[in-house]
Amino acid sequence: MSTYELTVDHVEGDVMRTTTPSGHTFTMDSKAEPGGEGATPLELLLAGIAGCSLIDVASILSKKRVAFQDLKAHVKAERREDYPRAFTRIELVYEVQGDVPEKALHRACELSVEKYCSVLATVREGPEVSWRAEVGASA
Repeated sequence: MSTYELTVDHVEGDVMRTTTPSGHTFTMDSKAEPGGEGATPLELLLAGIAGCSLIDVASILSKKRVAFQDLKAHVKAERREDYPRAFTRIELVYEVQGDVPEKALHRACELSVEKYCSVLATVREGPEVSWRAEVGASA
């Protein structure tokens, strides 16, 4: 079993910043409208789902020697109005350009969604979540 660790730092207001274990830094914000400091955590979750699945689909097609010019995953999600304002439905639509057999694309997408995509599996299975709060000395 592998472990992932990261820290999210409060910058100001609703702006947060983190550096991932792979060394990429990004900013998050609670503002869903343009003009915020970064993507919202829920936007990043959807991007993670689409990105993870698309990596799988591209890999599967490549291993089957199916050439494609362009590959995209569109995500549409519905969210509850009441708290917690969780997603209640997520739809992925895969789009490919090139001479790709529909059956090969369908199978690659199915394998990603049902077997390989770690982000979808995490969302679907709901991991155990624990927490604790600590008060440290002022800096």
